[in-house]
This record gives sequence, C-alpha cells and structure tokens, in this order.
Amino acid sequence: MTYGLVCLFFSVHVSYPFIHWPGWDLGGISYLIEDVSYFAMLSCMVLLTIRLCSGILPIKLHMSVYTFTALMAVSPVIFTYALFPGFPSVVNVYGTIVYTSKLMVSLYLILLAFLGAVKEKSSVWLLAGNAVFGFGLFTDLWTGGAYEPLCFGWQDEYSGFLMVLFFMVLIIRYNRGLIVKNQQLTQQLQEEVEAKTARLSKMLEERKEFLSIAAHDLKAPVSAIKTYIDFIREGGIHEPPCLMDCNEFLSYVYTETKPYTDAGGIYYYLHLPEGQFFIYHQKSRLFRAFENMILNATEHTPPEGSLTITAEYSDKEAVITFTDTGEGISPEDMPHIFDYKFSTKNSPGTIKAMSEKGRYTAFTITLPLVKQEN
Repeated sequence: MTYGLVCLFFSVHVSYPFIHWPGWDLGGISYLIEDVSYFAMLSCMVLLTIRLCSGILPIKLHMSVYTFTALMAVSPVIFTYALFPGFPSVVNVYGTIVYTSKLMVSLYLILLAFLGAVKEKSSVWLLAGNAVFGFGLFTDLWTGGAYEPLCFGWQDEYSGFLMVLFFMVLIIRYNRGLIVKNQQLTQQLQEEVEAKTARLSKMLEERKEFLSIAAHDLKAPVSAIKTYIDFIREGGIHEPPCLMDCNEFLSYVYTETKPYTDAGGIYYYLHLPEGQFFIYHQKSRLFRAFENMILNATEHTPPEGSLTITAEYSDKEAVITFTDTGEGISPEDMPHIFDYKFSTKNSPGTIKAMSEKGRYTAFTITLPLVKQEN
C-alpha cells in the first residue's frame, strides 16, 4: 500500500504538464498541488524505507524524519493561503526551505540505503533508487535551475521516476523473499506436525497395547480370570492372611474401583446386608482378584450399562457375586471357566461363572466365614 501511495503522489506531482498543455490556468493551485504531492511522496518513501531497514538507525530518528516530511506536505497550504498574501517576500524563504528539506531527506535516504546495503542485499536496490533521487535533487539545488527543464522535465522528476522503478524492483524482490520464507516455514511446520503425529500415533499404539495387556480381552476369559485367581490360591508367598470384615472389604473394593465405572459411564451398585461377617484371607491379593474382575467387566460393558456387587451370608459361607450387563461370554468359552474351583490352605473356596451372550455375565465367589472369638 505504501509503495502504491508513492507512485500515486509521484504521478500527481509530474502531471502539471497535462494541466498547462490544454491552457488551463489554475494559478497558484497547480504549484500547491505540485509541492504537496511531492512531500507526500517523500513521507511515503521514508515510511517505506523505515519498514525495509527498521533496525539500522534509532526508531526516534526515523520517526522524526517521517514527521518532518509529513509536516512539509501541509506547509505549502500554510504558506500559500496564510503567508504569501501578506508577505510576498516569503516566497524566496519558502523556496529555500523546500530545496533544503528535499536535500536533507535525500541525504537521509542515501545514508540509510548505504547502511542497509551492509546488512541486507535487498537494500542495494533501495540504495540505487535513493542515490539517483538524491543526485537529482542535489544537482537541481547546486546548479540553481540552470539546466531546467531537461526535455520537458526537471532533474528531480527524472530521478524520481528512476527511483520509483528501483523501488518497484526492491518490492518485487522483497515480496519474493517473503514468499520463499513462507514456503520454507510452511514446509518446516508440516514436517514438525508429521513428526509429532507419528510420535503421538506410536504412543497411542503403545498405550493401546498396554491397556489390552492390562485389561485382558474377553475373547480369552480363561486367562483373564485364572491369572488373578492365583491371588486367591494356596500359598501366599509375600503376604500372610488376615482376618477381615467382609462388608468393610467389599466397601473398600467398591470405593477404589468406582473411578473405572465412572470413566466408562457405567452404573455401579453395591448391595450388602447388615452385620459383621469375617473372612480370613490375603487382603491385597484378594483385592487384585476382585479388581481384575471389575476391570474386565467395565471393558466389555457399554455406557449406561450396570455392574453390581452383591454379598450374601450364611452360617458358614460368604457368597459374593459380580454381575454386569455387558457383552457376555460365548458358549464355547463357558465350559473352560464354569464351576472353576480353587482352594487355599486356610480358606477353600469356589468361583462360578454364568453368562448369556449379549445380556449379562455373573461371577460368584464363595469364601468360608470365620467366627470371631470373643
């Protein structure tokens, strides 16, 4: 946009022959338009140069030059309508101010272009444009107009035209550089996204594999159940059995495993009769066995399904049932786990399974009760 304004104001500045050629007499307005458009062009040039070489000189210096050129763009209006009518001799002063301002701005542009050429190769075109324009201004000021006009135009107009061309080349090169950088950045981001996606996919596969191992597929219910029945089997190697209140233990199991059912959107129930009923077993191993049954049930029970733990007690036995409304176990697998028996030295017990494909699965564990002596 700034480069477009440079071209626009320069076009307005050099359009005066088309105003005088038809014989139109606009008086001082034509000179007013000429000077206003010229300094407006200079202010846009300064702004464009600042954007291209922003880190070369202090920003305050850049903004001071830009503010000066912007004020000079409105100064012809002030001089023409406020000072010239009452003070005609101010015309010479105004001319000196205009030429001096042009020279100062041209020197600023040349200096900035030379400094920019050291850091950025693209500034060579800026240097060329500014140097040509500054040379035209300097020649015009030095010769005092002795060579005006040159073939229907002033020196600064020719140099300004060349400067616009150089600026055009610079902008084209600058935009091409931005396109190349954007393409490189896009490619780099795409490669990073693909690499991270690959790592994430690998992590998900590892997680899936881990969960499949930990949760156990229902297609192999024998290994899923029998592995953890070993916790109830004879021979607690590391943990001695202890006397436990069965209701308190089941309440503990329910509390610890409720996050599993909550995560799966499964209704979870615990039904216990009142009273105290004691069993003699290894607490942590029995908990792991029950936890595995619950994990297996939540793995194959859809959301809005249910899982219920029920305890019933007789004089000698505690009958604990885990019932879910999941996928069920296929009939060909049932003979392998139905009426599976196990025993320990201190607490013989049994586990039974009942299932109907697509409706429910129920595991019933029977453990002997221990009478607590007073």
